[in-house]
Amino acid sequence: MAITCSISQSILKSENCGYSLPQIVDVYLIDYNSVTVGKTDQPDGQDEISGVTPATGASFYHIEPVKDSTNFSDTLSSGSSGNKYRTVTVEFSVNQTYNKSMHAFIDGISLGRYFAVVKTAEGNYIGLGRQTGVEASAADLQGGTDNNGITVTLTCNQAESSMNLTDAAVEQLLQNLAD
Repeated sequence: MAITCSISQSILKSENCGYSLPQIVDVYLIDYNSVTVGKTDQPDGQDEISGVTPATGASFYHIEPVKDSTNFSDTLSSGSSGNKYRTVTVEFSVNQTYNKSMHAFIDGISLGRYFAVVKTAEGNYIGLGRQTGVEASAADLQGGTDNNGITVTLTCNQAESSMNLTDAAVEQLLQNLAD
């Protein structure tokens, strides 16, 4: 693990002039125990997810969330004894007719553990839950004119910050989507 305990670069506004829209536009999930997730170990700590290899017969599932219903966070947390870790959360909503397939979806997402990848509007793919998998802390079925559909919150604690996927890892993910 190439974690450094000091920063190694300046971050200047003059070098980062441009639009930024880190909004989630796609979510990809795979059963946590059905995927091998590799990472680079860079001496400067700039690690990335280098591969996502599903087990035989396993696939990533693609979820297109409701516009403006998504968010994710990767937050530093501290234990009572001073230990530090990351709390990762991703939340999204889907709205489709509630039928037997959506019943199966809400039960599956509520009870399973997943490796998640989110794609942002900027085209970045970010892996969430590489070390421990994300699990549902909430899965709500709502009906009405203001709120309808299913809202899911997945979360985990892990000992590293979330990482971007390399181009090769993104290609692997996209080649292993369920039909």
